[in-house]
Amino acid sequence: MTKYLAARKKWATAGKPTRTKEEMSSIFENFCQPCDRFTRRKNGTGVCTECDCNLSTEPYQVNKLWMTTEKCPLKKW
Repeated sequence: MTKYLAARKKWATAGKPTRTKEEMSSIFENFCQPCDRFTRRKNGTGVCTECDCNLSTEPYQVNKLWMTTEKCPLKKW
């Protein structure tokens, strides 16, 4: 939770910039899903076991892909 709160603070300080649904879908499908650190949930979303962040193609604030200030800890995107 501490990582998430730090990410949210950085995102808010930057003015809350967001990615488009298309950008999120591209990252999710091309980088997250094929990654061995990705764990799929039954609802179609997932979690990165490297950083413990929620990943989805839907825009909501607990989705790392939505915040443009966030990056992959493995430098994949």
